[in-house]
Amino acid sequence: MLRNTGFLASASPALMETLENLATEVSLKKGETLFSHGDSGDAFFVVASGSLDVNVVSAEGRKLSLCVMRKGEALGEISLFDPSERTATATAIEPTKLQRIAAADLKRAIENDPALATDLLMLAGRRMRWMATQISEQALMPLSARLARRILYLVAASESPDATLVMSHARLAEFVGATREAVSRMLSDWKKDGLVELSRGGLQIIDQTGLEDLADADLL
Repeated sequence: MLRNTGFLASASPALMETLENLATEVSLKKGETLFSHGDSGDAFFVVASGSLDVNVVSAEGRKLSLCVMRKGEALGEISLFDPSERTATATAIEPTKLQRIAAADLKRAIENDPALATDLLMLAGRRMRWMATQISEQALMPLSARLARRILYLVAASESPDATLVMSHARLAEFVGATREAVSRMLSDWKKDGLVELSRGGLQIIDQTGLEDLADADLL
């Protein structure tokens, strides 16, 4: 079942009912790719269980992870408005199930009920605002703020009861557009300051407020 969260948080009951009626299930194994950058976009997806890494790779081969999509979140929605090439790659971090809605099926539903188009446009506007925020963070924020924001986001999304994040420094670097060495140095400094505790392959937030202060630091 599609959940009324994430991208679909403000969807009308009529749109949610339409999407649920059109949805089909897709299952992925750990490490399996849902779609790759450049693939034809003919559907969008909502995560029913598991999680996906959404990332892009530069011409030089440098990987930048944009986000982790978990239960209730939607991806690939650009295909609903512009059925051209995918702008990123989505890979299952663990066994994952998704609901797939074909763009062609939704288009036919909108033709039968044009009011659905207005609802979709409002959702698209909210997604564009979110994307603009992500771009601003990568382009303008110092590494300390980017890293703090990403750690807080990943821990919250994982719903860890003890604020623990299981992720390598190299993987974190992919999320903030930095080198592993730079991320490792910053985390070591934060450990000395009592903000985090480091462990093999992960970290635990010790001072939530201190990390939030770094995340909200003014752009200088």
